[in-house]
Amino acid sequence: YNFNLDFSQKFKDPKEEITANFSFSEGDNDNYQIYNTAIYNIKGATANQIEIQRTDRDSYNKNYTAQVDYTKPVGNFGKLEAGYRSQIRISESKTFADQLSPVNGGFDFNYLLSNDFNNKDQVHAIYANYQNQIKNFGYQIGLRAEDALLETQMGAYDINSNIAFTPGEVAYRRIYPSIFLTQKFK
Repeated sequence: YNFNLDFSQKFKDPKEEITANFSFSEGDNDNYQIYNTAIYNIKGATANQIEIQRTDRDSYNKNYTAQVDYTKPVGNFGKLEAGYRSQIRISESKTFADQLSPVNGGFDFNYLLSNDFNNKDQVHAIYANYQNQIKNFGYQIGLRAEDALLETQMGAYDINSNIAFTPGEVAYRRIYPSIFLTQKFK
């Protein structure tokens, strides 16, 4: 399901405003598939026993987003903008695979194709932009600072159906400057 909450406030100057948004979404997905595989030789005859494989995938996702933006006019043509945005995504995915055994006619766990993968991705950012115009020349300068973290857990099975998780992490802080120039020709 999804949930959104929006807010907007105008000030005495109609071009000055602050807006805010919060959104939340959550959902799951279940997927069951059966694969029948046959290999044929050049004469069209079956070259192997038909392989039957099943996969059952369950996944769950949760997303949060919060954003605040402020805009204020400066002079006749200028504008100052500033804001904050935060996004958090959580995902869990499990895949269970098995295949038909030609020996006993039952389904055997396929540890090579079965796994669990979980992650949490967070990005938090602030920004500020200033734009203005002098006659036919326009400019905008800005700066965005970002703090991000991705945490993962990869679960792999061994031949005895035991699962072992391997963690992963990517974290960074970055600053992104920007400059845009425009020239109007007559």
